[in-house]
Amino acid sequence: NAQPQAPSSQPAPKPAPATAASAPSSAAAVVSPAGSGAPSTVAAENLAGPLPSVTSPQKETPPSKAEIASGSVASFMPPTSRISDKAHMHPHVRETLETYMNRTPKSKAAIQKNRQYWSDNRNSAGFKLPWKEACYQICLEEAKGGILWDIDGNKYVDIAGSFGVNFLGHSHPAVINEVNRQLAKGFALGAQNELAGEVAKLICEFTGNDRCAFMNSGTEAILMAIRLARLATDKKGVVTFSDSYHGWSDATMVRMSRDKTVPLAPGILNEYTVQLTHDCMESLEWIRRNASTIAAVLIEPIQSRRADLHPRIFLKALRKITEEHGIVLVFDEVVTGFRLHQGGAQRYWNIRADLATYGKACAGGFPVGIVAGKAKFMDGIDGGYWTYGNQSMPKATVTFFAGTFCKHPITMAACYGALKYMKEQGKQLQAHCNLKTERMCTTLNDWLRSVGAPLRLACGGSLFKFHFKGSAMEILWTHLLNRGVYTWEGRTCYMCVQHTEEDIRHIISAVKESVQAMFDSGYMQPTFQPDHDFIQPHETLTPEQVGIFDDGFVDNKCTRHVQPSAAKSARPFDPPVPAVVPVEAHTSSLTLKGPACNGVNAVCPYS
Repeated sequence: NAQPQAPSSQPAPKPAPATAASAPSSAAAVVSPAGSGAPSTVAAENLAGPLPSVTSPQKETPPSKAEIASGSVASFMPPTSRISDKAHMHPHVRETLETYMNRTPKSKAAIQKNRQYWSDNRNSAGFKLPWKEACYQICLEEAKGGILWDIDGNKYVDIAGSFGVNFLGHSHPAVINEVNRQLAKGFALGAQNELAGEVAKLICEFTGNDRCAFMNSGTEAILMAIRLARLATDKKGVVTFSDSYHGWSDATMVRMSRDKTVPLAPGILNEYTVQLTHDCMESLEWIRRNASTIAAVLIEPIQSRRADLHPRIFLKALRKITEEHGIVLVFDEVVTGFRLHQGGAQRYWNIRADLATYGKACAGGFPVGIVAGKAKFMDGIDGGYWTYGNQSMPKATVTFFAGTFCKHPITMAACYGALKYMKEQGKQLQAHCNLKTERMCTTLNDWLRSVGAPLRLACGGSLFKFHFKGSAMEILWTHLLNRGVYTWEGRTCYMCVQHTEEDIRHIISAVKESVQAMFDSGYMQPTFQPDHDFIQPHETLTPEQVGIFDDGFVDNKCTRHVQPSAAKSARPFDPPVPAVVPVEAHTSSLTLKGPACNGVNAVCPYS
């Protein structure tokens, strides 16, 4: 790794765009740290120039009324880079927002210029009237490895990871080379592309699924999985869990409200979906009682919104109940697939779902959705396997599936490049990325705990998230942007294989400096709270206790065999609960919930 460089307020130089001829080979892009035996991609472009330091806001002179009237000022005026004096806010917030605006005026102008024509919810995400002048997204110009450059020339270490897409890093040579090769051949649609079959074979080899099919997004993959489940079971109901995200379709955009499941937003219809409390015994009992109406149970093995929750025991119990009652279990692995482990959470925890959905990491930055699973369910797309030269034929009943851009040749080339590279590197590629994420979170948590910051980090593989208490931390994200760390309003963060030790040191420094600045200004006060006030506590069981829990729980004898733990509930804002059942290390604390559990009293809208 390169030595740390002195901060500079000058924009960092950008590397020349990579071409097919100049892009380094995938073999040359990876080196192993001395003695580690694990891969760590170090791209020279990542270290091309220092990351920008924080600069003080500069005052600007607005045009006079005479200049505006005379026409000497352009009709389109760039937005102001100052917060209105009428806005009531802490001076520290004002200074931080004005620093952000002074660093990124071109981004702000670009967003405003076409707002009249461009309808995009991210351009108003997090809108607050006092913060209105600073409500805009960064506009990017280039991305390489784990680094981004915006149109103002600012350089950032990227921890947004394109919403989890860029596990290999931006513009990885293994992906670029295959994409360029396909671009040279063309990308006609309609006829089949040979690469699609090769990619399908790799996906099944990695994940252990029998068959797979291609869509354009995770949302489409979830919709297809639900349709296949209804085809196989002749039932309609769908179950999801609290804090989950399964795309933006009506079938999954729901939330809990008292004892009912209601649409998440206006314009959404919910007919057949029930949301239950995640990692909760009563939710499993509800599924057991209503099994005759449930076609599918959807679950994220590790939730993108709850990186601290690792519910292996809950998943094992859920697998047994759904199997016993003829319910299709669907693992939503759009985030965990190919990132947590080469084979996703199913192979990481050795729990086999009926169907699984994938996307993001396996396409190297290109749009893709995948549904995969057991042949008896996947045959509902094409009728099943058959071959030439005999009497075989498609026998399974099929449902409808189509899509103009499904298995697009460019996307298939990107998938092939990404998966081939992962196969060459082996399982240690994911393991090493998981390890460096965990070490970064541990380092920061130790420091945050020592200074009394109301903030902790939790990770699930190379996915990590900030968990905080109070509104004081909302300005943290702007602080990080000002210090050259790119994040986004959803606050789910990701490490990629091309993040270097230098990049990680910069992230750690940026978080520490941001927290310290909030302390120094008086905007935030130290508060020494225990870790379980922020993130899910992990408890340890002996192998004997794990065995008792596994057998006892799924046989509905949990309260007979397992003594309640003294640990605090995973959700401290819930009413007091009867007990918390301890589970094995690095899994969740499965809760025997009381009134707060949307399990026992949940209303089934379609029964």
